[in-house]
Amino acid sequence: MSRKVISILLAVMLAMSALAIAVICVSAVDDEYSASERQPHTTVQQIKTQATESTQASTNTGELDSTSPTESKNKNILNLTVNATSNFFPETSARYNPDTNEVIVTYEIRGSRNLLDTQWYITYDTNILKVSDKNSTETISPMTGGVGVQLDTSYVEDEVGYIKFSVSNMHLYDITSQNVTYATIIFDVKNISKQAPVLTTVDLVIDVLRVSSVSESGISDSEQEVLVIDNEVVHSESDVSLVDINTQTYLSDSTYVEPTTAEPVTEPTDTSNATPDVPNNDNSEPNTEVTESGVIAAPATNPTSATGASTSVQSDSTPTKPEKPESTAIVQTGDASLAIIMLVLFIAATCVMFVMRKREMYF
Repeated sequence: MSRKVISILLAVMLAMSALAIAVICVSAVDDEYSASERQPHTTVQQIKTQATESTQASTNTGELDSTSPTESKNKNILNLTVNATSNFFPETSARYNPDTNEVIVTYEIRGSRNLLDTQWYITYDTNILKVSDKNSTETISPMTGGVGVQLDTSYVEDEVGYIKFSVSNMHLYDITSQNVTYATIIFDVKNISKQAPVLTTVDLVIDVLRVSSVSESGISDSEQEVLVIDNEVVHSESDVSLVDINTQTYLSDSTYVEPTTAEPVTEPTDTSNATPDVPNNDNSEPNTEVTESGVIAAPATNPTSATGASTSVQSDSTPTKPEKPESTAIVQTGDASLAIIMLVLFIAATCVMFVMRKREMYF
């Protein structure tokens, strides 16, 4: 075999060796980047989605905590307000919730002289109230015992109900020893849920009120008789001023509970979806935050949560620099032996070619 052929073979072998080494290196680099691309990354969109789910969960929890029982809510719903008025008795008022089925209006009286006769009527709204079947001559005016009483509870005109009452007794009715019930009416509350809240008035109008003292014969002394009210007008003559009369008005106890404004209660922060603390290793890099533009920014020193349009969002997994995977290539990248082998091959081939060239020159 000639020297030229040997030289060509050595050159071809050297070129093929360099090409093979280059192919092996490129394959190793591709494997490294392919492995790194397979590592999971948390995107900005995933961070936003996780934050939205966390906010919705917190909101739903707050709604469940603020739910109150139906019974408690009814106490704070104003359904009916009743005003009790009169041309002689003081005015009073009470408020009721939807659970109220009955309202009782009571007028009490006490005087320095006993009652001789009286006549009055009560008006009410028939769309809201109804005279209860519990009423009778004895219950409406207990001081009379039902004696000498005329009562009418059925009269209605233009949706206004009237309760008419009159009584007279020459032996007088005792109102001097204690407060006595002058009139008391039990009303049933109609179903007014569609109209609620409503305001209604029960008005007592006294047409006649006469007081007197008992004579020696056991009946009214005509000289002691005083007409306090006549034709719905309260008299103010001097003889009336000598009569001391005290009056009071009552309504059944209010069932409406005034709602109170409670101070907001600070709920404990739900940390179930918060980013877990990562221990700091010697070779670890500080946690970073990915912005929408793709720029990696360092976290604030003292992060605080904000309300409104600006919200600080923390993802469940903080994106970090992927670790370098272990390469399975035959020749490891970054290894100094690769450069030494290539250099030795080039030197050896050069020496062989140089020696053969010299021998060809001399022989």
